[in-house]
Amino acid sequence: MRFSIFSTALVALTGSSSVATAFLTADEVATSIGTLTAKSQSLIEPAGTLSLANAAFLLLGEGPWAQVLDGLNDISETAKKEIVYMQTVEKSPAKFAGEEAQLIGDALKGLVKVVTELVDALVKQLEVVDKIPIIGQVVSPVLELVNTLLDNFLYQVVDLVEDVLAEALKLDFGNLDNTLAQAYNAF
Repeated sequence: MRFSIFSTALVALTGSSSVATAFLTADEVATSIGTLTAKSQSLIEPAGTLSLANAAFLLLGEGPWAQVLDGLNDISETAKKEIVYMQTVEKSPAKFAGEEAQLIGDALKGLVKVVTELVDALVKQLEVVDKIPIIGQVVSPVLELVNTLLDNFLYQVVDLVEDVLAEALKLDFGNLDNTLAQAYNAF
């Protein structure tokens, strides 16, 4: 009996309250991009230290190989969460223009630059994959997942900006997509 009285009161309270609609802002989008950029940037140094000598630590879940793989998985999870958020929150305006679009565009260009540097650092370590093929079997699917989710994230964001800037940004993403595809194919 107590349960039914409590649930009736709860329904009455929630039904009568007004719900404010949240709108996606250019600052939120730029912050999301900045988060992915920072996470990618933090992996460049460890990626540069990957070597045959520390590859065995991957089996123990330690060392720079594990750090890079964990970081790439974190980037994937963050991108996935941001995609879901951007798909569920209302957009007003439907497309950002002017300074807001430029803020997003600059953030995206920074992300593309940093992710390209990260992939370049990883590709420099391909000699290890030649000597220990299991490394490639572990790294390649993670890179493929990062590629897929970053593509989805980037195109989701590009759809938020005015068409002229969107087209310019898509060219940058095409280059990044090719770089990531070459990396995971190489691994």
